[in-house]
Amino acid sequence: MGQAERESGELGQALKALESQRERIDRLRKSVVSACGESETSPAVQSKPLSTGTPHPLDSNPDILKRRAIVRDNSEVPTPGICHLFDSYNVPLPSGPDWELYREQKPPWAKAYQKDRNLRKRIRVIISKDKKA
Repeated sequence: MGQAERESGELGQALKALESQRERIDRLRKSVVSACGESETSPAVQSKPLSTGTPHPLDSNPDILKRRAIVRDNSEVPTPGICHLFDSYNVPLPSGPDWELYREQKPPWAKAYQKDRNLRKRIRVIISKDKKA
């Protein structure tokens, strides 16, 4: 088998893996939307790839970059839905004593948003700032 055939086979395998990942993301997006009571034809459900974005020079924390990419790629999804996406992608809660109660709960973002009025406001601010980042 020549090098070109090997590379073609590897490319085919990579494309299959990528398509499998896209299907998983689509299923996840649909489940989040249905949990939030949105319609599957809503603009919020449009399939978009998760981008990594360009990091801000002062912000190289991979967890924050992942959170911002999720927000940017799902800007039409309501805040509770974005919280479910954060939980699905295992985005950790911000550091600080206010968040400790929810760190061990599953799903942490959704629980914090549902149960704590102050954290709900903070989550909205975080998402708002991430949309602008």
